[in-house]
Amino acid sequence: MRVWREGEESSAAFGPPGAVAPASHTDHVRPMSMGGLKYDPANHQPLCHSCHSKKTAKWG
Repeated sequence: MRVWREGEESSAAFGPPGAVAPASHTDHVRPMSMGGLKYDPANHQPLCHSCHSKKTAKWG
């Protein structure tokens, strides 16, 4: 768990290619409600607040 948290903190500093705002959230690529794994690094992506809010509103 500690390794994941360290990775989460560092990955939140960088956004995806083409991002115009710094990432501030670690998002689950596949939502846990749709079978995504909470602690799988391959299921994480850094997003800015705006993009994370839009994705959450769309996918839950």
